[in-house]
Order: sequence, then C-alpha cells, then structure tokens
Amino acid sequence: MTTAIRETPGKAAHRRLPWGPMARLAGRRLLFAVPVLLVVTFGVFAIAAASPFDPVKAYAGTAGLTASQDNLDQLRANLGVDRPLATRWWDWLTSALTGDLGDSSTLRQPVADVIGERVGWSCCSPPPPSSSPSCSARPSASSPRAAPAAGSTAR
Repeated sequence: MTTAIRETPGKAAHRRLPWGPMARLAGRRLLFAVPVLLVVTFGVFAIAAASPFDPVKAYAGTAGLTASQDNLDQLRANLGVDRPLATRWWDWLTSALTGDLGDSSTLRQPVADVIGERVGWSCCSPPPPSSSPSCSARPSASSPRAAPAAGSTAR
C-alpha cells in the first residue's frame, strides 16, 4: 500500500497515513491515561498507608499476636513498611514496570504467577447468563411493572 504525499505551500511534504486520525486519538488517550494511572496508584498507596490496619501483623498471622515488638520491627524493615510512602510507591512502580509485581502476602507466591495461573480461566470462561440482552428487556416477577399473576386482584 502506498501513502499519499501532500504538498502544502511553505511546508515540507509529509506522509498522510490512512489511520492518522485514529492513531492521533489513540495516542492522546494513552498520554492522558499515564498521569491518571500514576495518580490512582499513588492514591491507593496513600489510602492503604492511612488505614489503621497493620500489614505486618496480618503477614505474621497468629504468630504476630504473641511476637515481641523487636520481631515486628524487624519484619517491618524486611517488608519495607517502615520506609516513607513515596519511596515505597516509587519502588513498587519501577518494579511493576519491569514485570516484578511483588509477592502475594496471602498466597506467599509471586503475584505475576498468581495472575498467570488465573488469566487463562478468565479468558476461556463463558459469559454469565445474565448478560444476555434478551433477558434484561423482560420484566421480572418482582418488578413493579410486571403483570399481575392470574387470579389475583389489583387494588
């Protein structure tokens, strides 16, 4: 396929690609998505840090109930929970961009492996029956617009 070259006075010739407007739209959307994702991920980190939930005690499980404060502080240092929020977020972001999503605290496995095990089932599973458009157009029996049952009297 050849591309048309359009000459305009005073400007150099440029190639016009057949998908030009769509590519510009997709590029703009991607450019706007990047800061949104950065703000959302930082917001999630900030909300998690502000919660009263102690991730170290949850990670330690029942052993965390009887562990000494020194042991909990050492575990905090090992997990990196004692570092500033911005540092933890930056470390997570740079690791995630390189493919390292960290370890699951509940399954004690790498998150990428956990996602990889389940993504196949998510892609191959059929849609739920409630997503059928013909079913959503019919009123249900509990709907206020449903016709009264046979033999009942409307008041």
